[in-house]
Amino acid sequence: SAMPRSPRYTRGPTRSSDWSSHEAFSLKVHNPGRYGFGQRVEGISQVLDLGIVIVNYNVRDLLSDCLASVYDSRGSFAFGVCVVDNASGDGSADMVAAEFPQVRLIRAENRGYAAGNNLGLKAFGFGPQGSEDDTGTYDRLESATPRFALLLNPDTILPPSALADMLRFMEDHPEAG
Repeated sequence: SAMPRSPRYTRGPTRSSDWSSHEAFSLKVHNPGRYGFGQRVEGISQVLDLGIVIVNYNVRDLLSDCLASVYDSRGSFAFGVCVVDNASGDGSADMVAAEFPQVRLIRAENRGYAAGNNLGLKAFGFGPQGSEDDTGTYDRLESATPRFALLLNPDTILPPSALADMLRFMEDHPEAG
């Protein structure tokens, strides 16, 4: 039996997105609140602080709650999210496209968790450049490589300050990671 979904992560209105260019969100401490993203960065003229990769396989509702918690984050940083869907049969990819159009979605053949993470990392510019990826495309996000990457499981619910706290820790402890 399915567990009831937390009302805290019921999504509000979303914005449409044209994925010919990537979108990043700068969260401002003085402008918190669900979907209060501060400014939208057009064409990624700034470097992302954080690239978040989520590999998904048949956990649509958990993924939805995870993404809602990511976009409910507080702090002052720019981030992007890439979901790699490993050929889920539960409508996960369609849910992401419809409810989280700001997410970079890769619909992939299921080659496993590690391969999915590699696809997402490559989309953010990590790894060798100028070669085809496993999907036969050169589909890299049009931005500089983020300063940090986070591989996030789709069953994770983030506390609102988790990403800002993590980034602060990483900046304060360059020997970590």
